[in-house]
Amino acid sequence: MNSFSAIDIIRTSDLEEKEINFFAGTHMNYYVTLLISPINAIAELCICCAALNATQSTELHAIVNMLIKGSKDTVLYDDYSVVVTLELKHDWITRMHILLDNICKYLSSRRIPTACPACGKQDETLSIGDTGRGRIFLCGDCLSEMNDNILKMREEAEKNMDKITYSIRQSKFSRDDIGQGVQGALLWGLFGIFICAVEYAVLASIVKMFYFLVSYEGAKSLALVYITMVVTFIVCVFYGYRKYAKTE
Repeated sequence: MNSFSAIDIIRTSDLEEKEINFFAGTHMNYYVTLLISPINAIAELCICCAALNATQSTELHAIVNMLIKGSKDTVLYDDYSVVVTLELKHDWITRMHILLDNICKYLSSRRIPTACPACGKQDETLSIGDTGRGRIFLCGDCLSEMNDNILKMREEAEKNMDKITYSIRQSKFSRDDIGQGVQGALLWGLFGIFICAVEYAVLASIVKMFYFLVSYEGAKSLALVYITMVVTFIVCVFYGYRKYAKTE
């Protein structure tokens, strides 16, 4: 594709350049869009029309096959449109005009009207709409529905972004409160030592009442006392950290 392709398309057709590599307009009373993809080296021509029955589809298929014979161009018959994919070779504009003219002539000869490519409504004024996956002609109802869907998706995206922002803020607040949590852990750790001392005095006295410290049973019972003290200390430290580091 050369740098004069856009000028050639405008000069030789009824299509207007709506944005870079995208053209739209009417040809023989049919709404038409042309999307050029230089990266993929293809051009996609979409002719909006009402649905074809089986006979009409077969007839148009035969006509198109003769026109694209010997090339890698393809034609797809959608519910409410005929989509032509052309290779961007030196003569692609000529091939486009041949296909566009013959397809529109056939549709017109069978009195198949132009229609919204999304819902098939006829006798409607169509406007360009951006579906997010491409720009196409749409009737008023489909355009309104599409805009509503885009608005909902935008609102949903904003809600998700707010949730992410809130989570980030919460994480930041949590990091900022680590210092307070450490202070709480130290404070309650000291309190835990005091409780452990009380536990040892009470529990060790109970053990001594029943066993001699030099006996096996007495030593085993004191080991349980030490375990109880360690658990008590850990619980106090953890509680102090959580209490002072907690974000309201």
